[in-house]
Amino acid sequence: MDLQPNEVIGFEDAQAGIDGIKGCGMYAIGIGEAEQLKGADRVITDLTEIAIEELLQI
Repeated sequence: MDLQPNEVIGFEDAQAGIDGIKGCGMYAIGIGEAEQLKGADRVITDLTEIAIEELLQI
């Protein structure tokens, strides 16, 4: 796909995944509880909380 890390959004429900996503320089959306997903750029409880149009603006 020839994308740079700053052009990618990662979704994760575990702290280790958020750490990996951020370590690569990607935008991280955590799925779950904010207290358990430190460092995520945004935290949602499930995928219905975010629209594709919103993702395209990140």
